[in-house]
Amino acid sequence: MSVTTEFLAQTGVNTLPIIIGVAAVIAIGVLLLVVGLVRRRGQR
Repeated sequence: MSVTTEFLAQTGVNTLPIIIGVAAVIAIGVLLLVVGLVRRRGQR
């Protein structure tokens, strides 16, 4: 039981940085898409 509780505790603590990392990657991807669209419109 102690192993499972420790594992859950570690994962619970590590989920926040993972969520922040995923959110950051998604935000960067969206920004790159927006910049790409703006550049394409500017060229046209």
